[in-house]
Amino acid sequence: MRVDNPILRNKGRVLSIALGLLLFAGLLYASHGHLDQETLMALSEDLPIPLILAAFLVLPLVGFSFRILLILVGFRFGLFWGAIVSGSGIVAHNIAAYYLARSTFRARVRAFMEKSGYAIPSIPHRHRIWFTAVIAAVPGPPYFAKLYLLALTDLPLRIYAGIGAPVYFLFSFVPIVIGSIITDFNMKWVYLLTAVFVLSLLIGLWLKKRYSPEQMLKTQSSSAEKEEKVESDG
Repeated sequence: MRVDNPILRNKGRVLSIALGLLLFAGLLYASHGHLDQETLMALSEDLPIPLILAAFLVLPLVGFSFRILLILVGFRFGLFWGAIVSGSGIVAHNIAAYYLARSTFRARVRAFMEKSGYAIPSIPHRHRIWFTAVIAAVPGPPYFAKLYLLALTDLPLRIYAGIGAPVYFLFSFVPIVIGSIITDFNMKWVYLLTAVFVLSLLIGLWLKKRYSPEQMLKTQSSSAEKEEKVESDG
């Protein structure tokens, strides 16, 4: 699942930072420059729930920054309900992306992903579960790209969503916690968030280095070549 174009590879991160700054500027404007705990809680309660839910269900499927939406969900609903909204939304995203990529829109989805600089992975049958977990976990392509690239393979829904969705949900906790602690200036949450962030980053980097999809494909190819050589010698 390689990103061939370096400009397109960094485009999502740049856009995420820009959108984050825009969201922060909007908070400052709405609070008239006074961001205390009372003001933040009032702003959180004023956000319309139907609009937040609709945005969270639809926007990730068209490439909008998933992390920013998770932070917004945590900000509006808090940690507990934010996690429930996140989990439900992630399941909905997986099912929607799976069927969109296998419907009459398949050619358009494939063309869009290739135009965006993403190569569709080839997943060996016996490594489908592990591949799905690794691709969902490792840093790199954005959320929407992982959803569609995996959906464009021959993965069955039970593996695609059954393995991918829990991994996405696990890694969604940090942004949700960030959003939820915005209205709670308790330092224990800051320490916990820092620890979880560092741990998730280390796990992601280790997975990327040790079990990257490219490396696993090379290993699989090498094993297949050895098997063919043994058969031909025999």
